[in-house]
Amino acid sequence: MKNTKKDKYYIEMNYLKGLAIIWVLIGHSFTDYQTGFINPVNKFIFYYMYSFHMPLFFLISGFLFTKQLTDKWPEKVGTIRKKFIHLFIPYLVYSFLTLILKVAFSQYAFHEFTISEFYKIFLSSNPNGGLWFLYVLFFITVIASLLLNQKHFRTYILFIISLLTFSLSNYLPSDVYFIARIFQNLPYFILGIILNYHYVKVQKTLQKNYFIGILTFGISCLLLNQMDFAKINYFMFLLAICGSITSYVLISFLPPKSKIAQILNTISHYAMAIYLLSYFVSVPFKLIASYLSFPYYLTFFLNIGLSCLLPMLIAKYIIRDNKLLNILLLGNQHIK
Repeated sequence: MKNTKKDKYYIEMNYLKGLAIIWVLIGHSFTDYQTGFINPVNKFIFYYMYSFHMPLFFLISGFLFTKQLTDKWPEKVGTIRKKFIHLFIPYLVYSFLTLILKVAFSQYAFHEFTISEFYKIFLSSNPNGGLWFLYVLFFITVIASLLLNQKHFRTYILFIISLLTFSLSNYLPSDVYFIARIFQNLPYFILGIILNYHYVKVQKTLQKNYFIGILTFGISCLLLNQMDFAKINYFMFLLAICGSITSYVLISFLPPKSKIAQILNTISHYAMAIYLLSYFVSVPFKLIASYLSFPYYLTFFLNIGLSCLLPMLIAKYIIRDNKLLNILLLGNQHIK
């Protein structure tokens, strides 16, 4: 997993992103998380995964965003423009598409969302709950673009400020919930940038380190039993960091040419498509599976497989060859 200074390509970040996407699909495949878990193993997996998988996405995003930091304002504006197309346009498109479908099939909707509430989409509340990530990530990249540059001390100052504002999200009114989300996730994004600064040392420390992997997993297990996820606190931050470290140690054991590494790399390549389109696969499939009385674990594993495979096929054979669909549905300005 050695990276050249020339291209700064970090294949292990692809593996991490692919693993994070799988965690998302697993979380969305538990059909009893709303009614209450009966199986304690399922409950542990669900809460363990949710303790870190979204922070891990922000951490990876910050890590990869580092190369876009600049002192030049025209380049800052250009970066924000690109992020608007890549993140905010798909956010709006899928939000309104989901709204239309929820109104049309309201009798099957898990969470109702009416036409009169469309304005909430612009405040990060939308009928497709998972889309909040794109909304918050866009505004975090705007903050980072405007405030940071090549000088590292600015990053450290913003990280300290973000830690101080982290728990303030508990005291914000619900109508500005998007600000709370920014406060909650900005530290992970900035930490990702700091990780990039010191990556060589961090990589040497964590790579194939059994002890650190077991230690961070153990800390996560202990903290999970004490956590109330309804309220943000610094133990949640520690949980997120521990889960992210455990994941990194885990993927560090993968030989680059192994089948698992290749699968994670492919999933990472289609991460945006899977993240955006899996909702439209998972929701109807679970409704059909419930109607046909599929066994629990058959529904679980089929949902994971279909929610991963179908978006990849749609992206590869339908969306990516069409310039307009490529921008609207994947946020890609250039067709590869």
